[in-house]
Amino acid sequence: KKQDNNRCRDENPECEILANRGECDKNDDTQIMCPRSCMLCPDQQTVGKKQDNNRWRDVALSKGMLIDFEDRGSSDDDEGAEDECIDSHEQCSFWAEHGECDANPSYMHYNCRVSCKTCPKRALDDNVIERSREVYDAAVEYRDGYWFYTKGEPQKADGELKNKTKKKNMLETMAYMRDIVLPDREYDSVRNDCINRHELCAFWVVLGECKANPSYMTLQCAPSCQTCHLIDMKKRCPIDPNAKPAFAPNGELNAMFQRIVDGYFDQYAPVIHHRPEEGEKDGLWIVTFDNFLTDKECDRLIELGYELEYKRSLDVGGKKFDGTFDTHLSSGRTSENAWCQNKCEKDEVTIAVTKRMENVTTVPVGNYESLQILKYTEGQHYNQHHDFIGHQVGRQCGPRVLTFFLYLSDVEAGGATSFPKLGIDVMPKKGKALLWPSVLDSNLEKIDSRTHHAALKVEKGTKFAANAWMHLYDYMGPNEIGCT
Repeated sequence: KKQDNNRCRDENPECEILANRGECDKNDDTQIMCPRSCMLCPDQQTVGKKQDNNRWRDVALSKGMLIDFEDRGSSDDDEGAEDECIDSHEQCSFWAEHGECDANPSYMHYNCRVSCKTCPKRALDDNVIERSREVYDAAVEYRDGYWFYTKGEPQKADGELKNKTKKKNMLETMAYMRDIVLPDREYDSVRNDCINRHELCAFWVVLGECKANPSYMTLQCAPSCQTCHLIDMKKRCPIDPNAKPAFAPNGELNAMFQRIVDGYFDQYAPVIHHRPEEGEKDGLWIVTFDNFLTDKECDRLIELGYELEYKRSLDVGGKKFDGTFDTHLSSGRTSENAWCQNKCEKDEVTIAVTKRMENVTTVPVGNYESLQILKYTEGQHYNQHHDFIGHQVGRQCGPRVLTFFLYLSDVEAGGATSFPKLGIDVMPKKGKALLWPSVLDSNLEKIDSRTHHAALKVEKGTKFAANAWMHLYDYMGPNEIGCT
């Protein structure tokens, strides 16, 4: 299709009158409606011309001059060739937020294209790129080309490095966005998310922060650090083919539970609540240990929670631009928790309890998330849920394979851990621990739906507990660099 190269025009016959009245300087809406009369069109800008206001980005957006790469116009060759881009099920958005785009791609990528962001990309022809570059060049003369190609926070610089920052990094960033990120199809999936998210990104680059603080700068200042490609988690966090899993499929998870039955850990008073039938494939184990922690250890973990400050528990939320996930408050989960990190992880009680769990499960401590210390007061609960997080399949850490749940207090009434599909309720008891799998023995990356569970409402007293979630692969390393 023929491209419209004269998209910057007035849309009101009275624009010239409004401009003569000085409305261009006083009224933002007039600038958008009357860019030509307000002398804001690219062809009206002269080399070195400086404007008192800074409205180029609004004009560009309103006139379609800032190309939206998620909604490109098709060329004659591909017109009608692409399927309609829609979500075909009302639950698509919910499923996408909970990792189903990665866990069930064969269905989700086709039937939930909007939510999974898998709409077909139409061709970006040379004419579009050339037109965009012409607009870019005019924008540079207008002083706003930097914003035009990064779409992020307007950049500031202070102190002695101010001129150096502007002349060096900002120009390098514009060239990078124009010549690499814009035309290269490799950047299609990240182009719209590659923005500077802080006004001092360019300044920090000159200070060497891209190398000194990569965990922040790589994503938050991607244009300035020229790391747009690393917004894609698959490129930022590649899978190590030699990574050692906690268990091998078809036997090792089952063998771990069998060791418990065979008397290796009788000192902890194990009780079998559910076990596989003879010859059953993917038979399920649920085990408690009545004497897993001492009273002193329980009291210390509760104390550590208070030192860290108990706060309202959060659930996994929507997917963010960098592939990680937000958290959100849920009415179905009303407990409070504290994450045992840093100083808490180095406490002698934390170390001893974690080592004990490692000895029972054979899962290395590096595969554990930080202990989540929990507090349920009267009336608090956690509705039925599962500990398996689908979007972690195919990531460096792999999914959660086991939950080791520690009871740190007695409860006068209520507060049981309930497995509705199995008809099992485990009552809290100070020092008791509960162990169950989240995955199948035959496929350690597939959820075992039988272990959906709930924390029933505490009717009287206060329930203190702690979660230890164990992953198929190392968790601590990937978590430090935002790859979980």
